[in-house]
Amino acid sequence: MSWTRAFPVGKGGKRWVFNPNDTEQDALHHAILAAMKEEVGQNVRPVFGRNEPVFVSITFLVPRPAYHFDREGDRSAGNILPEHNNTFSTVTPDIDNLLKFHLDKPFKGLLYHDDRQVTAVFMRKTFDVLEDCRGHTEITLQKDTFTSKYVV
Repeated sequence: MSWTRAFPVGKGGKRWVFNPNDTEQDALHHAILAAMKEEVGQNVRPVFGRNEPVFVSITFLVPRPAYHFDREGDRSAGNILPEHNNTFSTVTPDIDNLLKFHLDKPFKGLLYHDDRQVTAVFMRKTFDVLEDCRGHTEITLQKDTFTSKYVV
């Protein structure tokens, strides 16, 4: 999966936005839809109301590169070389691209009506340290109940 930012394209006065992640985002959307249908039946509606604020906590556990492991072919967490036992990932993909990939299309119409409902985000990008270290994403969504001291 590449997680590349969408970008404007076109010429001669015709412009549009090309999303190189469209196929992967569609696949994730359909997987979430299938899981929701299994849970609630065919009547799938967004979990959060149209104007309900949503807080997102998301951890990207990115795949570890092969050079992090002692023995070639053994990608298990127990085979990570000591000098690569760090958890934070400062390599690509950029964390903002990862966030946009997950919030833009996959959850729209399923968990919330539109990603503009997201009012707060906590995110972290680390190397995967679980089982085969191939990477995964953990996401929690909940109603944003923050109260600002600046609201009158």
